[in-house]
Amino acid sequence: MPAFALKLTDAGLAAVQGEAGSDPVVLSHLGLTATPFDYAPTLTALPDEFKRIEVASGIAAAPNITHLTAYDTSTDVWSATGFGLFMADGVLFAVYTSPTVIMSKSEMAFALFALDIAFDSDLAANIEYGNAVFAYPPATEQTRGVARLATAAEAQAGEEPLAVITPATGKEAAPYWLADRDPASPALDADRLSGQAASWYMPPGFVGQFAMAAAPAGWLKCNGAAVSRADYPALFAAIGTEFGEGDGATTFNLPDIRGEFVRGLDDGRGIDPDRSLGSAQDDMLREHEHLIAANAATGGILTGDTYVALEGTAGGDTQYILHSTLTVPTLGRTSATGGSETRPRNVALLFCIKF
Repeated sequence: MPAFALKLTDAGLAAVQGEAGSDPVVLSHLGLTATPFDYAPTLTALPDEFKRIEVASGIAAAPNITHLTAYDTSTDVWSATGFGLFMADGVLFAVYTSPTVIMSKSEMAFALFALDIAFDSDLAANIEYGNAVFAYPPATEQTRGVARLATAAEAQAGEEPLAVITPATGKEAAPYWLADRDPASPALDADRLSGQAASWYMPPGFVGQFAMAAAPAGWLKCNGAAVSRADYPALFAAIGTEFGEGDGATTFNLPDIRGEFVRGLDDGRGIDPDRSLGSAQDDMLREHEHLIAANAATGGILTGDTYVALEGTAGGDTQYILHSTLTVPTLGRTSATGGSETRPRNVALLFCIKF
């Protein structure tokens, strides 16, 4: 934008000179005109003014120079040949006029006025622009502009509406937001978690399964280790010595679920009676029978409803002959089969306990 030589009106000059040593003059609006006009210090209105926009901000750039900015973010379309500055009381302060268009704005454009006003004497300090204290407007939810960075204390307090939080201050402030404004507090603020404290969602003693080799932060492996009662007071309060009393004084044991299947506590139902919380069971096959059928028996050992006669061994395995009415004896054989345990299909995951 070219440099413009603004000319003060008599009222503007009198105001800025008269305010020396008292409250500064406040420039609040900028008016636009599309009509060239002749300047006169006695002007009290901008000829054929068609639009007035609010002055966004300003600053004394030097003792005799004041800098101001104004924005038009509307969808209005216009061309201007001149403009005027107005004080907060509506009095015309200064004007600029040109015989040709000095600025045009389309519907999608954003118009910015950035003006430097020079005085013959040190009068710049006598002018203010509302609450603005820098050369560009403060950014808000409605106004594009400049925003300052929040301090760590402001980020932690979370109450400053216009300061910007950086990733660094946000990371530092996060514990304050989630806690009761006290970084040493282990509990999250119930107001921030739908009315419930964090321990309601995942209390100490909660056991989870993880697809990783190491316990995540806030968890311990369920490996039966003895851990300090002082270091994990919430977990000790939750499970006590249910899984081992440690050294009996300063430690306690974690559950050891390595290589184990977990079974729900019977808790009086009667399916798995006489069990206590944390107790372990050895593997077992339920009692059962294998029936060997034959048409008739002529002698031997009675097994169920069948007589079986021991005839001898073959290949190291015990071999039996079932005597029946058949011409050719029926042979049966038993041998070891299976592995070292009885188990279903499974996937190994890491069991951990919340402390």
